[in-house]
Amino acid sequence: MDIKKLIAQMTLEEKAGLCSGDDFWHTKAVERLGIPRTMVSDGPHGLRKQDEAGDHLGINDSIKNRMSCPRR
Repeated sequence: MDIKKLIAQMTLEEKAGLCSGDDFWHTKAVERLGIPRTMVSDGPHGLRKQDEAGDHLGINDSIKNRMSCPRR
């Protein structure tokens, strides 16, 4: 996949949509170019994702992380 070529084909609205997102946890898809809606995550100490009742402040509980990361 040639990322630079895909970006060159995107409209300004599609590029802005990737920055603003579809909701708090997902990017907007660009279906005409085959770019899927993608989940993103953040957190001060690694991954953080809240359930459907999530909030942008991080007050509600997060979904438990089932990934294991190697220690350095």
